Amino acid sequence: MNKYDIALILASAFFVFVILLILQKNGTALCSPAGIVAGFFILSVLSYIWKTIYGKPKKRELFVLKEGKPDNSAFDKIGGYEKIKQELIDTTLLAEPNELTTVYGKKNANVLIFGPPGTGKTILAEAFAQYTGRKVITITASNIFSSWYGGSEQNIRTLFAIAKEKGPTVIIFDHMDSIAPNPQFNRTDTVAPKVSNAIAVEMERTGEKVIVIGTTDFPSKLNPSLMVPTRFNKLIYVPLPNNKDREEIFRNCCGQVPLEQDMDFPRLVNNTKGYSGADIARVVEIAKRNAGQRAMKEGLIVPVTTKDMIDGILQVSRSVTDEQILEQEKFAKIYLKNKIALDEI
Repeated sequence: MNKYDIALILASAFFVFVILLILQKNGTALCSPAGIVAGFFILSVLSYIWKTIYGKPKKRELFVLKEGKPDNSAFDKIGGYEKIKQELIDTTLLAEPNELTTVYGKKNANVLIFGPPGTGKTILAEAFAQYTGRKVITITASNIFSSWYGGSEQNIRTLFAIAKEKGPTVIIFDHMDSIAPNPQFNRTDTVAPKVSNAIAVEMERTGEKVIVIGTTDFPSKLNPSLMVPTRFNKLIYVPLPNNKDREEIFRNCCGQVPLEQDMDFPRLVNNTKGYSGADIARVVEIAKRNAGQRAMKEGLIVPVTTKDMIDGILQVSRSVTDEQILEQEKFAKIYLKNKIALDEI
């Protein structure tokens, strides 16, 4: 309730008081026709006040800007993918204003992170933003598309205007293929191509204040016009974790939970070939639940055992198919000049 709502209540109360005073002076009973009309009018005023104050739909913020501060340990919370982490860190070297940009010229630092589902692309993008200390705006399709004609394109322009004004900023387009889809998959959609064009135009004007990071599970479904170097000038492929990465993911997912001293991580790694990071996280979750159930029965803290982990593995199937991997690798070989992580498959 703001000061205008309070003023409306006071003015309406005064108005109702005046009407009742007039009725009393004229000797009009509330049950008379004039009194009934006056009572109906008073109820209408009160109903209007109620709807005005409490019936207002809450205005949804279209873009939420999160404040940030530099965190050099942001990537340490993610298991594995050391080369990819370093690639993301190096991306900012010629994007930030410093002596190097004066000598070599500033480069756009717009990055597309793609790979199979569940490999932590969004987590890597968020960690990158935390590492740089920039403000963050995370965007999904629901933030962009509007039912009004031209509204979706205007939302894109507004997004980049806010990012530049409040910068330095990182814009994360999560599941970008749903925001800027390849037109060949839906030729009847007239809005998405306009949104893709608006994004392309704004990305070429980002300047040093804005870094754009896109994530997608289906890179072939993303509008190819965004692959121009002046837009996404770096593409990073996040494959399924290799043996070393899977062990680090297991350890990270366990966190502070007590483990048995002879936890057989090599066995867990060998039994999770083809698993994504999300699959492994689910395995560890099941193992923790099993240990928690034993702890409840025994009334004391018990460690998570290798058997708990194996039970989790037996309950969780790999979520990424061989066909999906082949599609990702095909896209990577077409577009990647720097084939980072391909040698680790």
